[in-house]
Amino acid sequence: MRTLYLTVLFFELLILAGCSAIGIENKRVDYKSAATKIPALEVPPDLTTPAIKNQHTIPGSDGEIVTNFSDFAKGGQVAQVGVATTVLPEVKDVHLERNGTQRWLIVGSKVENVWPLVKEFWQEQGFIIKTDNPAAGLIETDWTERRAKIQQGGLSKMLSKVFDKLHSSGVQDMYRTRLERSKDGSSSEIYISHSGMEEALDVDKNGYKWRPRPNDPELEASMLQLLMIKLGGGTENQAQAGQVPKLQGVGAVPQLQEINGNKIIILNEPFDKSWRKIGLALDQAGIEVKDKDRVSGVYFVSPSKDIAKKKSWVNNLMFWRNDSDQKSTKDSIEGTARYQVTVRENNAGCEVSVLNQGAGKDPVTQRMTDLLYKQLTK
Repeated sequence: MRTLYLTVLFFELLILAGCSAIGIENKRVDYKSAATKIPALEVPPDLTTPAIKNQHTIPGSDGEIVTNFSDFAKGGQVAQVGVATTVLPEVKDVHLERNGTQRWLIVGSKVENVWPLVKEFWQEQGFIIKTDNPAAGLIETDWTERRAKIQQGGLSKMLSKVFDKLHSSGVQDMYRTRLERSKDGSSSEIYISHSGMEEALDVDKNGYKWRPRPNDPELEASMLQLLMIKLGGGTENQAQAGQVPKLQGVGAVPQLQEINGNKIIILNEPFDKSWRKIGLALDQAGIEVKDKDRVSGVYFVSPSKDIAKKKSWVNNLMFWRNDSDQKSTKDSIEGTARYQVTVRENNAGCEVSVLNQGAGKDPVTQRMTDLLYKQLTK
């Protein structure tokens, strides 16, 4: 069996090496190309085959000549080749807003009406819903391979049907969608954040393992555009007819200050914009939002284990210290209490601080503050 596996792998690599010289990688974001194609239904003998309209047929297929230079020279009629009637069409009751590098959707409908459509959107894109938390307004997909990076021509396509594990793009994506009510409660705000993983050679070079890669703002913008078309009742092709819209507005640069050894972030923007920016920054930093209170300006969050357990090189040298601080930090994370990210109005701007269960500071709150600041200044 091992000999057969190595033989198949050798021939496949040989074919891929030959095809790579002429193959062109598909740049389209595609998570669904691995799905099994459903064959067309056979028509029973006593029924007639329905007429098929050709308005979606691509001109020039099967050797058909669409036009040539002589047609231009004679001023003749030139065939139209799949020109979209509307590029980035306006969508009723849905619009895209931007503040600096952050983008989000404003939907003129209540969250209860938007929620099932957002879930349906991710399923249509080929994702499995991992987290479905209406109370927190959070929808999170499972990790999904980006199939567009896999060439599916010739022998490669044939073998992939039998040995699917031999084919891997080496790239996986996960999206977190957060929904919030607007102030008046009659509209919704939708935020999408991306997380990525890539395969990399292990340190000992004995195999490969998955490692995080930076989030991709372009993928976030593309998914927002597709979701906007979905919520507006359009089709995916309409969204793919153009690129991400050019938006106006650049936010003020956040500042990181340290007062009595405690770090805070200063945002020179009103509360509404600051609240949105912090919420999206939490998503992008991988800090899970358990609950939120917009009136009080508080996000109740839970840091990841990596953030909680990370130690600086100074702490590693301080071997004489006891583990009481580490134990209290662990208890605060694993217990019922949560960390709080507060957004407070201060004159014309806002102050952002991270507090633990005792409304104080600890190494975890400082690391979370640094992570938030890094996301805000990207």
